[in-house]
Amino acid sequence: PGKGLGKGKGFFRRMQRFSMAVTGGRDVVLFFDFMSLPQETLDDDGSVKPRTPEEQALFAQCLPNMGALYSMLPVLVCEHVTPGFRSYLESGWCFTEVATAWLGRQLTKYSSTCGAAQWLQEKTHQTKNDWTEFAKFLDEQVREKHFLREDDRAEVRNIL
Repeated sequence: PGKGLGKGKGFFRRMQRFSMAVTGGRDVVLFFDFMSLPQETLDDDGSVKPRTPEEQALFAQCLPNMGALYSMLPVLVCEHVTPGFRSYLESGWCFTEVATAWLGRQLTKYSSTCGAAQWLQEKTHQTKNDWTEFAKFLDEQVREKHFLREDDRAEVRNIL
């Protein structure tokens, strides 16, 4: 148990079994990424409070597998944000998650009418299946989005 997470066939077999369980009428698992993974926070003075070494190790172990979750399993987008905070699509990580789910066609079941999915559909319709233009669109979006840490922008480029 725990060996090979994100390494080769073992991970994908587990994802396939998980997907079959979710879609086969068995248990349903809800994963709230922001609440389930250790996050960096802001101190009262606005400085970034980093994860502990243990939290960082867990985060680093999970992050490479997030693209598989978003692209292989149905995604429910909860795009409502507390007033006074950035909108869902202004966040670099939220954009990455919804774009990955959209690319994997995983927004249809629970999120086809959410604003983020409709916005992506409208924007990407303009690329008319031209993958070069679509890649430029994604890169432009990642450049414009807000990230707590600038390093995260590079991480997102590896995911998308």
